[in-house]
Amino acid sequence: MNVFFQQLHHFKSSLKPEYIYNAFLIFIIVLILLLALVAVFQPVEPSQRQYVIRLAQQATYPKTQRMAQLLLQHEPVQRGSYLKLMQGYQFEQDQVKHYPAIAIEDMQ
Repeated sequence: MNVFFQQLHHFKSSLKPEYIYNAFLIFIIVLILLLALVAVFQPVEPSQRQYVIRLAQQATYPKTQRMAQLLLQHEPVQRGSYLKLMQGYQFEQDQVKHYPAIAIEDMQ
Protein backbone atom coordinates (compact mmCIF):
# COMPACT_ATOMS: atom_id res chain seq x y z
CA MET A 1 0.00 0.00 0.00
CA ASN A 2 2.88 2.34 0.75
CA VAL A 3 4.27 1.72 -2.72
CA PHE A 4 1.01 2.92 -4.27
CA PHE A 5 1.01 6.13 -2.22
CA GLN A 6 4.66 6.73 -3.05
CA GLN A 7 3.96 6.33 -6.76
CA LEU A 8 0.92 8.60 -6.49
CA HIS A 9 2.99 11.24 -4.70
CA HIS A 10 5.73 10.96 -7.32
CA PHE A 11 3.13 11.32 -10.09
CA LYS A 12 1.62 14.43 -8.47
CA SER A 13 5.01 16.03 -7.94
CA SER A 14 6.06 15.43 -11.56
CA LEU A 15 2.76 16.76 -12.92
CA LYS A 16 3.17 20.28 -14.29
CA PRO A 17 0.34 22.81 -14.69
CA GLU A 18 0.97 22.96 -18.47
CA TYR A 19 0.10 19.29 -18.77
CA ILE A 20 -3.16 19.85 -16.92
CA TYR A 21 -4.07 22.84 -19.10
CA ASN A 22 -3.20 20.96 -22.29
CA ALA A 23 -5.21 17.90 -21.24
CA PHE A 24 -8.18 20.12 -20.39
CA LEU A 25 -7.94 21.92 -23.73
CA ILE A 26 -7.75 18.64 -25.64
CA PHE A 27 -10.76 17.35 -23.70
CA ILE A 28 -12.79 20.46 -24.61
CA ILE A 29 -11.84 20.19 -28.31
CA VAL A 30 -12.75 16.50 -28.45
CA LEU A 31 -16.05 17.20 -26.69
CA ILE A 32 -16.92 19.94 -29.21
CA LEU A 33 -16.07 17.67 -32.14
CA LEU A 34 -18.21 14.84 -30.73
CA LEU A 35 -21.17 17.16 -30.20
CA ALA A 36 -20.81 18.51 -33.74
CA LEU A 37 -20.67 14.98 -35.12
CA VAL A 38 -23.83 14.02 -33.26
CA ALA A 39 -25.58 17.17 -34.50
CA VAL A 40 -24.68 16.49 -38.15
CA PHE A 41 -26.30 13.05 -38.10
CA GLN A 42 -29.56 14.21 -36.47
CA PRO A 43 -32.66 14.25 -38.69
CA VAL A 44 -33.88 17.63 -39.91
CA GLU A 45 -36.94 19.38 -38.55
CA PRO A 46 -40.28 19.08 -40.39
CA SER A 47 -40.06 22.66 -41.70
CA GLN A 48 -36.62 21.95 -43.18
CA ARG A 49 -37.93 18.74 -44.77
CA GLN A 50 -40.78 20.73 -46.35
CA TYR A 51 -38.19 23.12 -47.77
CA VAL A 52 -36.31 20.17 -49.31
CA ILE A 53 -39.59 19.02 -50.88
CA ARG A 54 -40.13 22.51 -52.35
CA LEU A 55 -36.60 22.53 -53.75
CA ALA A 56 -37.20 19.10 -55.31
CA GLN A 57 -40.32 20.42 -57.07
CA GLN A 58 -38.91 23.70 -58.38
CA ALA A 59 -37.29 23.91 -61.81
CA THR A 60 -35.39 27.20 -61.52
CA TYR A 61 -32.21 25.55 -60.25
CA PRO A 62 -31.93 22.11 -61.90
CA LYS A 63 -28.82 20.93 -60.01
CA THR A 64 -30.38 21.84 -56.68
CA GLN A 65 -33.60 20.15 -57.75
CA ARG A 66 -31.73 16.93 -58.52
CA MET A 67 -29.84 17.07 -55.22
CA ALA A 68 -33.09 17.55 -53.31
CA GLN A 69 -34.74 14.65 -55.14
CA LEU A 70 -31.83 12.38 -54.29
CA LEU A 71 -31.89 13.56 -50.69
CA LEU A 72 -35.58 12.73 -50.33
CA GLN A 73 -34.88 9.14 -51.33
CA HIS A 74 -32.92 8.64 -48.10
CA GLU A 75 -35.12 8.76 -45.03
CA PRO A 76 -34.69 10.38 -42.60
CA VAL A 77 -32.97 13.42 -44.08
CA GLN A 78 -29.85 14.12 -42.03
CA ARG A 79 -28.85 17.63 -41.06
CA GLY A 80 -25.41 17.32 -42.69
CA SER A 81 -26.96 16.42 -46.05
CA TYR A 82 -29.47 19.25 -45.66
CA LEU A 83 -26.63 21.72 -45.08
CA LYS A 84 -24.82 20.46 -48.19
CA LEU A 85 -28.03 20.99 -50.16
CA MET A 86 -28.33 24.55 -48.87
CA GLN A 87 -24.71 25.22 -49.81
CA GLY A 88 -25.35 23.89 -53.33
CA TYR A 89 -28.50 25.99 -53.58
CA GLN A 90 -26.64 29.17 -52.61
CA PHE A 91 -23.82 28.34 -55.02
CA GLU A 92 -26.28 27.83 -57.88
CA GLN A 93 -28.05 31.09 -57.01
CA ASP A 94 -24.73 32.95 -57.13
CA GLN A 95 -23.88 31.40 -60.50
CA VAL A 96 -27.18 32.57 -61.98
CA LYS A 97 -26.43 36.15 -60.93
CA HIS A 98 -23.25 36.11 -63.04
CA TYR A 99 -24.96 35.35 -66.33
CA PRO A 100 -24.88 38.26 -68.78
CA ALA A 101 -28.07 40.18 -69.39
CA ILE A 102 -29.86 39.70 -72.70
CA ALA A 103 -31.17 42.74 -74.52
CA ILE A 104 -34.70 42.62 -75.92
CA GLU A 105 -33.32 43.26 -79.40
CA ASP A 106 -31.21 40.10 -79.16
CA MET A 107 -34.25 37.94 -78.52
CA GLN A 108 -35.95 38.83 -81.82
